[in-house]
Amino acid sequence: MTNTDINSFRNILEARVAEFDRSTRRRDAIKIEGSADALDRQLEAHAREFAVKQLEIESARLREARAALDRIQAGGFGICVECEEPISALRLKAMPWAALCIHCQEGADCRCAIAA
Repeated sequence: MTNTDINSFRNILEARVAEFDRSTRRRDAIKIEGSADALDRQLEAHAREFAVKQLEIESARLREARAALDRIQAGGFGICVECEEPISALRLKAMPWAALCIHCQEGADCRCAIAA
């Protein structure tokens, strides 16, 4: 991978970190408001639960993007952290924060599916 490629990924990741950081700071949707109507309380609880799940996903993506920037700094970006083989350029273009090659990711996904 060339320095130009790495700089391009760095710029993408820095933009994603800023985006995820902004979105994880918006927590208005999870505040609890009282309502006299039982249906409104259920709807608010459902909306809060959805907002919390979304916040968890965005927080995970923020951590992944920061970890990818750390790998760039350490010189290990684009190398699978599990098998130490190169991660394909297509995968990195789709998911610049990817820490695993597609083969190792599939294995991790299978392990997670079995555990669930």
